[in-house]
Amino acid sequence: MARIEPFKGIMFNKSDKLNFGDYLCPPFDVIDDNLKSKLYDTSEFNVIRLENGKIFEDDDEVSNKYNRAKDLFKLWLKEGKLLESEEDCFYILEETYLNLGKSQSRRSLIAVVGLHEYSEKIIFPHEKTRKKQKQDRLNLLSSTRANFSPIMSFIEDKNYDLLTFLSDTIEGAEIAQGSIPEMHDFRLWKITDKDKIFFLQDLIDHEDIFIADGHHRYETALTFSKIEPSLPKYRIMNLISLNDPGLLMLGYHRAISGIGGIRGFREAFNFMVHGAGNLQVCTAAMEEKGSGGVGIKLIQELKHDLSDYLEHKGYSSIEEIRGIARERVVEHSQVRRKSEVYNGGYSKA
Repeated sequence: MARIEPFKGIMFNKSDKLNFGDYLCPPFDVIDDNLKSKLYDTSEFNVIRLENGKIFEDDDEVSNKYNRAKDLFKLWLKEGKLLESEEDCFYILEETYLNLGKSQSRRSLIAVVGLHEYSEKIIFPHEKTRKKQKQDRLNLLSSTRANFSPIMSFIEDKNYDLLTFLSDTIEGAEIAQGSIPEMHDFRLWKITDKDKIFFLQDLIDHEDIFIADGHHRYETALTFSKIEPSLPKYRIMNLISLNDPGLLMLGYHRAISGIGGIRGFREAFNFMVHGAGNLQVCTAAMEEKGSGGVGIKLIQELKHDLSDYLEHKGYSSIEEIRGIARERVVEHSQVRRKSEVYNGGYSKA
């Protein structure tokens, strides 16, 4: 079954700065150029420079983001900006985030996990991958020989053993904490006790592993293990109990489109708080005089009014209000109407 091992993790030097979050970044495939520039500005030591650095017009086979990451990784190790753990260990990670305006958290075990082909039915995927992204990750792995981000995964954990362990087991003070830009708050602990390490290895030995996020990186690790067969065949992963209430299963395509009767901020706001991920404005835009059916002024007014509302209410992002009234959404037949005669086409009981 699945195999996990403790490892000597490499972390930023704790003596340099308390908030490690300024050094961290989201997964590589959700970072656009604007966010990348923002992360570069956050800190000269943000790991974005290693994980998915900038591309320049004069890049070539020698000077490129992969070799720059390799050289920078070596430099940070040499200068003591990055430090390797003195002993093999597991880690417990706690992540706290906002979902529909509510704070939630989950805990995971960070370990190196033995690689298996999907056909072995030990590690399971749920999505297809793209060649371009895998080649990008392979180029980085081949150059740096390092994993800069763990793969998010979960186990069934039928008896709640992992969830109980992660909830109850903390060894001393946290070794890191902070807020990752554009993501969440986190705390990190280290597990060095041999008995606890053996317990976890035995626990995972009886489990299958399901990849939640990181298919490109996992398949890249499989490819790299074939290119370099003499190297250990492991990949760093986060292992989360399926029973953890903080492990949310949200659909990837989950946008609800708000359409119908939007003439200003009030209608747009109502759609957003009921869960709309985008808005469609047609008639009001076409009726706007002088716009040529584009509705530029209307869109600008909607953006201005939304910004004013968020600032007035103390919200930092539209995501803090999106869907907060979702519980009020009902089936078509249950919509309250002024007329007692019309009931949405349904017979009254």
